[in-house]
Amino acid sequence: MEWDPTQERVSVREEVDWMPSDGKPKPPPLDTLRSWMREGRRKLDISDENRFCDAEVLSSILKCKTVFDRLEAEEMRKARTRSNPFETIRGAFFLNRAALKMANMDAVFDFMFTSPSEKGYYLGFYNLCKPNQYH
Repeated sequence: MEWDPTQERVSVREEVDWMPSDGKPKPPPLDTLRSWMREGRRKLDISDENRFCDAEVLSSILKCKTVFDRLEAEEMRKARTRSNPFETIRGAFFLNRAALKMANMDAVFDFMFTSPSEKGYYLGFYNLCKPNQYH
């Protein structure tokens, strides 16, 4: 059996479930946020990134993902397309998939980012990165 994307009907309605806020906790001060940033060499191995998850779970997930290392590029593309029909959109008229995701967020939040408010202000998304950041 071969998968035919033209036979796929995708209907997605994303619901927003806002976190309740009682005014606490407040975001840390800007100088604290800036102190968290670290610059260094590009990290290529995440096997020790278990600060916020169980080390065994992380290890198990990484082992499971190794099956993809053996796939040819065409097999990987087909698998990605089958698992996520939105992959067939690619970027469409967007610069890249990140721009597509940002537009989706805007739509999910009822265009609160790009529709001007009563005061005439709008909040836009910017994807700033260094040249050659995406490899």
